[in-house]
Amino acid sequence: MNKNKLKDFRFPIALSLSGFYILALLFFKWNIINERTLYIYSSEFAVVIYISILLSLLLPLFRIIKTDLLIPIFIIKIILCWYCGYPLGNNMNIESIICGVLIFELFLYGKKLSPWIALALILFIFLEQKDAVIWNRPVAGPDNHEKILMLISLFSVYVFSFNIRQVLFRQEQDSLQVKRLDNSVLNLTRANIDFQEHAIHAGRSAEENERKRLSREIHDIAGYTLTNIMMMTESATDFARIDPEKTGLLLEKSRTIARKGLEEIRLYLRELRQVGQKTVRSFMQRVNELTTTFSRSTGIEVILEYGNAPISFGNEIDKIVYHMIQEGMVNAFRHGHCSEIRILFWCDGSYAKISLADNGKGAQENALEGIGMKGMRERLDKVNGILHAVNTPSGFELSILIPWEH
Repeated sequence: MNKNKLKDFRFPIALSLSGFYILALLFFKWNIINERTLYIYSSEFAVVIYISILLSLLLPLFRIIKTDLLIPIFIIKIILCWYCGYPLGNNMNIESIICGVLIFELFLYGKKLSPWIALALILFIFLEQKDAVIWNRPVAGPDNHEKILMLISLFSVYVFSFNIRQVLFRQEQDSLQVKRLDNSVLNLTRANIDFQEHAIHAGRSAEENERKRLSREIHDIAGYTLTNIMMMTESATDFARIDPEKTGLLLEKSRTIARKGLEEIRLYLRELRQVGQKTVRSFMQRVNELTTTFSRSTGIEVILEYGNAPISFGNEIDKIVYHMIQEGMVNAFRHGHCSEIRILFWCDGSYAKISLADNGKGAQENALEGIGMKGMRERLDKVNGILHAVNTPSGFELSILIPWEH
């Protein structure tokens, strides 16, 4: 059973309505003093009231567990309402209280037909107010004036209950709308993050292709240069005794080719080094882009403190940290309902620590070992890392400790 549903406002209302049944019982006890003929009915009346209280307390529970049980419960309560009121004759206050509680419960827990059932109940109770013989004793019914007052009071309860029902319906619709919007923002945030991941992979693929291209260029230049030098030196060897002057020209040309090839190789090596530097720097850039996009999408302020962390922990650890930040921010938004997230990087000796703290409402115990947490632990186990997730006085904190040496 969902714990949030157990905190439904209908439970305290059910307790309040039980108080009205107690009030009806007190009125009955008072009337016994003034009218001794009701004494023979006192035990039955008390039992019926206690059963009605029990059913009233069970109504919110049955509404959550099994709504099909609401119909037979209401049928029983209607019969009990009639059984309580019919022998009372002109004691209208007791019957009005019991009937009024039942009308309110019909609107609170019932479905679309509840207003019509409540209206039919009012008319039925009104028409039943007449002289009768109960347990071989005549019971005088109320006069027309008392019947009209009862009708007005029950219709007042009817109108009040109807308005309460409309307010509760609008609140439930607003709650559903907020939940839908919350899920929409969450889906958009995840989509944004996925697009970033796609862009990052595309960037990595482009960098890898650029590396391959530069490697091919270096290979071709080195091969072309060395081949030419080898051919020139062989020719110079052949002309060394025949034509020394031509030998000098060939050696000079070989040196020119070697110098030109070396310059071209240095140029491509410089470009290759720059591609590698872009890859190393991209991790912190990715983290900054991730948090910036998340902040713009959700309106949550994200504070990044890099501390003494390097620009990269290495590809494997970078992926683990990135996914931890991604999952932690989404959980803080979805479950914590926070307004601020603080992310701290710090390296201490042979360990790297990354913590993510929010100012939300914290997490329930069963959420501390959810699917996301298990996924983080599995990734951390590969690098002998440790995961901590705890509620704090100001919200919730998620941190990881990873063995790492600079």
